[in-house]
Formats: sequence, C-alpha cells, structure tokens
Amino acid sequence: MECIDFPCSIHETLTKLQQDQLERLRQWLTATEDRISQLAAVSQPESLTAAAEMLEDHQSLQRDLEAQQEHVNALSNMVVIVDESVSDSKYSFSLHKTCSSTPIDILRT
Repeated sequence: MECIDFPCSIHETLTKLQQDQLERLRQWLTATEDRISQLAAVSQPESLTAAAEMLEDHQSLQRDLEAQQEHVNALSNMVVIVDESVSDSKYSFSLHKTCSSTPIDILRT
C-alpha cells in the first residue's frame, strides 16, 4: 500500500509547492504594481533633492525587480501539474486527498 501512496504523496507535495510559489509571486506582483502606480503618480520634481529621491525610488524598484528575476526563473523550471478535471481551483491545480495515480499518470495529469 505504501508504494501505491508514494506517487500520490509526490503529486500532493509538488502541487502544494507550486501553489505556494505562485501565490507568493502573485502577491509580489500585486505589491509591485501598487508601487509602480505610486511612483507614476508623482509629478515632475521641483528641486534637485526631489529628483534625487525619485531616482533612488526608481533604482530601488530596479534592484527589487532584478532580485525577483531569480524566483521567476525558478518557476519557469518547475514541473507543472494541472488537473483539468477541477475547474474551480484557484490556479486549476488539484491537491488530491486520495490518489490512485501511477507515476506516468501524474506526469500526464
């Protein structure tokens, strides 16, 4: 019985990790969109000091974007497990409590 449950356990673990990674990316993207909107709402600087602050804000955003790129690259290397039979899931991923899949079925899911 343990051998039959092993592919299911792998499937559940991969699915959970993928959901967690995608949720963290979604939250980061939302926060970054808000940040960009705030930067765009700032009018042209009136002084050299204001221009320097604006430049620092933009450079900080650039550093954060570059740092996030590593995480995005990691996501592009993951194995995507999609269960198309579940249409109401947040990301169309399925975390099964019972599993009768073989390793080949998991890759096909």
